[in-house]
Amino acid sequence: MAVTQTMQGITSRQLLAYLPQSGSLVGIPRQALDPRRIVNADPTAMQAQEEGLTRYSAFLDFDPKWYLTHKRDVLGVRHVSATPAALESTSLVVAWGLDVFATRVAPSFAFDVLSSEFNKLTMSATVVVLAAAAFVTAPIIQRKMTNAMWQSV
Repeated sequence: MAVTQTMQGITSRQLLAYLPQSGSLVGIPRQALDPRRIVNADPTAMQAQEEGLTRYSAFLDFDPKWYLTHKRDVLGVRHVSATPAALESTSLVVAWGLDVFATRVAPSFAFDVLSSEFNKLTMSATVVVLAAAAFVTAPIIQRKMTNAMWQSV
């Protein structure tokens, strides 16, 4: 077992576990193991949305999306290690023993990666316009503040 790690610790963590019967490596989200899960009732909308709480279940049913090895069998794993990647949203996972398996996981999704259709030209133009507006309005605001101070005296 191991826990995912990131450089700043901003992303939520996953518990990494090896299942020897199936030869699989599983990343269990923290919400599934939260000790504050609601017993014998469904969480309210606020609890589910703001705190990410779920209903308590005596058994932990593994969601197929949790399997990091997908359809591959990784045999004889003795060690599982996670290390931070260059991106905050990503952690690198390596499991080794008889087989070696490596992958990257993003427990909080890849929030710090721009999509391929992101318009960099528009973003650059927006930054330039905002910087120019700040330089132009700074003296005007300073003059208004000075005039307001003279009028209050």
